[in-house]
Formats: sequence, structure tokens, C-alpha cells
Amino acid sequence: KLSLVAATIDTVAERITQRVKDCFRWVARTDSTKAGQVNINAEHRLDLKAGDASLVARQGVKIDGDKIHLG
Repeated sequence: KLSLVAATIDTVAERITQRVKDCFRWVARTDSTKAGQVNINAEHRLDLKAGDASLVARQGVKIDGDKIHLG
């Protein structure tokens, strides 16, 4: 077991690749991603939960599924 305590960790790299069996993250305040493109692929299930959520698109939004439940 490795424990690391640091006030700030800055990493600059051309590419970072991680391969893990299980990954868990607990972020107390803000987890922010700024990217040109984000892809999330889940083989079985994807759950997104929030007190409030917002999805904004400049063009089309597509929802494709056998059943879609709203409300």
C-alpha cells in the first residue's frame, strides 16, 4: 500500500496511458476535464447521478435505446 500526500502535483506530458483492473476516485471539491473530445465506453452499464445536471449541444443530440424513460 502506497500513501502519497502532496499539496500540488503538476504533470506535463505528450501522452499518459493507464491500464488498471479497478480504479476508484474520490474528489472532495471539483473534478474538471477540458478536452477536444471525450469518449466514454461502458460494456454493461453507465450511471450518471447529480443533484442538478446540464447537457448543452450546439447542434444535434441523439438518444438511441430500446426504452427511454424521462421523468
